[in-house]
This record gives sequence, structure tokens and C-alpha cells, in this order.
Amino acid sequence: MSIFEQIKSSLNLIDVARYYSIEVNRSGFTSCLFHNERTPSLKLYDDHFHCYGCGKSGDVIALVAQRLNVSQFESAKIIMNDFHLLEEELKINATPQIKLSYSEWEWQTIRLLNQYRDYLNLFRQMYAPKTPDEPVQSIFVESIHALPRIEYYLDILTFEPLEVRQAFLKEYVNQLEEIEIKLDEYKRNYPRMGGDSYLMNRYKEKQKGVGIFEE
Repeated sequence: MSIFEQIKSSLNLIDVARYYSIEVNRSGFTSCLFHNERTPSLKLYDDHFHCYGCGKSGDVIALVAQRLNVSQFESAKIIMNDFHLLEEELKINATPQIKLSYSEWEWQTIRLLNQYRDYLNLFRQMYAPKTPDEPVQSIFVESIHALPRIEYYLDILTFEPLEVRQAFLKEYVNQLEEIEIKLDEYKRNYPRMGGDSYLMNRYKEKQKGVGIFEE
């Protein structure tokens, strides 16, 4: 289990928000941390948040990162410490059965994570509910839960020393394989990413109110 998964399975987002002095009303709303406003429009749920004013959304780690003005990587470490969560021991697998140099392996992993993040960011925009009464779609919830985890992975591969990066790729090989499978699924269902992509065109149509936007 990763740090992100452990935090989200152990803690309630509203309880964490209150711990970091975020005032939450009886309806679960608070003033948005991402833009200035007079009427609270940031709705806190047990496992995610969404602002009906600016459209920002995320999970408990993203909320604390914004509250404390730190990266999501730092946010996860702070939460682990403040709530006395012990990172589970992760079994380090044997060297993966791949015939790549370490640099090639790392580069391919970063490329994989960046592509996956692109899809998640667009899903978060496309499927974000516009009002509190609008049903929350599963793909939207999936995107806001997965994004901080992907940012955490990319932070490790970008900023940590070589020995930490190498250990990460060995420890998280199964999670990375799952991401690769998920990305292949997205590519089949939503051909091409970019300004003229099928996915982007659907998003633009939704913004214009053209057609029906379905799962």
C-alpha cells in the first residue's frame, strides 16, 4: 500500500480539514482555498472535495497541500506525521524482468505517468459537477483520487536522489503496471490527446452545451 493509499484509507477528509483549522459548516461547505469568495462554495465530502465556484477538486492530500502551501509530496509526509501513521513496509521485488538500462526504464516510467496525468486532468475538468445536486460521476472521483498519487510518483522520480528513485521503481512495479493497463484502456476509449483529440473535442462541446455528454 502506498503512502497516499494509506492516508486516504485511514482518514476522513472533513476531520483532517478541521485539524488544520479549516472551518466547515453543517452542510460540509467552507470558503475556497483556491480563490477569494464571500459565500463558501468548496464542498467537502468524506473522501474528496470540489469547489462549485472555481471548479477545483482533489483529495485530502491536495487539500492539505493547498492549506499549508506545500507540495503534495510534502503534504503526505506532514499528514503521516501529524496523524501518527506508520508507512507500511513494502516488499522490494527482485529486479524486474526487463532488458532496459535504468535510465531508459526511468524515462519510460516518467513518460507513462505524464500521459496518465494528462487524461486524469482532462477527466477532472470534463466530469466536474456544476452544482451540489448534480450526481458525481465515478470517473471524476477516480481522477481526483489518482492525480495526487501520480504527482507524488513524479515528484519522487524528479527530485529524489538516485538510490531513492531506484528503490521506488522496484517497490512500485505492480502499481506502475496497473497504471499502464489503465492508460491503454483510456487510449482505446478516448483516441489521441491534444488540441484536436476526440476527448478534447467532447470537452469543448460540453462547454458549449452541444450534444449529450455521456460516460
